[in-house]
This record gives sequence, structure tokens and C-alpha cells, in this order.
Amino acid sequence: MKNRFVLILALSLALLSCHSAREAKNAQKDDALKEIQQRATAPNFAVTELICDTIYENKKYKIIVSTFTDAISYDQDVYNAVFKCYTWNNERYQEIYSDSIQQHFSGIEFLDFNNDGVKDILLQNTSDARSNLTYYLYLVATKTDQLQKIKKFETIKNPHYLPEHDIIDNLVLSGRNWTNFYKIEGDSIIALDTVIYEGTDENGADTYDKDFQTALKKLTQKN
Repeated sequence: MKNRFVLILALSLALLSCHSAREAKNAQKDDALKEIQQRATAPNFAVTELICDTIYENKKYKIIVSTFTDAISYDQDVYNAVFKCYTWNNERYQEIYSDSIQQHFSGIEFLDFNNDGVKDILLQNTSDARSNLTYYLYLVATKTDQLQKIKKFETIKNPHYLPEHDIIDNLVLSGRNWTNFYKIEGDSIIALDTVIYEGTDENGADTYDKDFQTALKKLTQKN
């Protein structure tokens, strides 16, 4: 009789312990869900969602950028936003890419930056005092539903792609505006270190257009 009482007591305590553990786990889930809901409805939290059917025909891509707008920093290692890309599969959206980024403005552009005929994704990164813009670049491969981030692309101000030369140039607004040239190699950006300047030089001459064509000729021959 005593042994039966001890067994019943032990089983009761075990059931109570499991119930308490389950309740604690559910409470943690509820707290986590509440925190997410509070963040998502907070005034400093913004979500940009874009269905890309007209850009990527028959692919049903969706882009979502979630941003904490009060966490802006000029340190590129401090992120305040999450970029996610989805594709429609088996009657639901499935995530195919995710990245943490620093975004000051919710700008999204679609431009081909590697001459494959497919528009790539540019997410605005920063804007400086002279409104020079920087972007993150993600090359899009629609055949495999893959995105590839180009490292250090966000260091280029006002990037512009020249498809006939497969080279990137820019025009940076400064005390004296200047242009440099870049090229994508693998998953990285390479500066070609050919800087030319707009406006008149110390001799009063403006040779920008001539210097631009000379630089392009030199760089395309090299490549």
C-alpha cells in the first residue's frame, strides 16, 4: 500500500512537472510572438513588400524589406533591415534568399548589371550630404531561382552600368565632380582605378568628355 502511494505521488509530481514545463514553453512562445507583433506595429518599424510579376515574368518573385527606421547608422557593419526574396512554389511562397543590410531609405531598383538580359536587384543603402547614393547589388539568376550579392558594391557612389563595355562607371558630386570605373569579377567589385574629373582644371580646360572616352578605350582594350 505504501509503495502504491509513493508510485502515485511520483507520477503526479512528474505530470505536474511536465505540465509546468509545457506552460513555461508556451509562455515563452507567446512572449516571443507578442514581441514580434509589437515590433511589427511600432512606428519605427517599416515593411516594404513588392510582387515582381511584371519584372520577372512567370517567376512569381516577392521581395520584402523590413526596416527599423530609428536604427540608422553610417557604420556598414551595423544593420537595421532584413531583405528577403521569395518564390511561389507548391501553392505558397518559399524563401530563396535573405540578407541583413543597412538601409537609410526604402529604395528598390531593377537594372541589369551583368549583361545577361535579366534585371538585377538594387537596394538603396545610403545618401551622403551631396545626395550621392549607394546601393546593395544582388544578381538574379531566374533559371535557378538564385541571388548573388556582389561584395563591396555599396562602396560605389551613384553606380551606372555601361552594357556595351560591361563596365560600371559613376559620377560623384564633390568639390570637383569625378568618375571612376569598376568591374564585377565573380562575387566582388573591382575598382579599375581610372579616375577622371569633371569641370575645368587649373589651366581652365574642361577635358572630361575626352578623358572619359580615352579611359573607356584603354579599359576595354585591357579587358
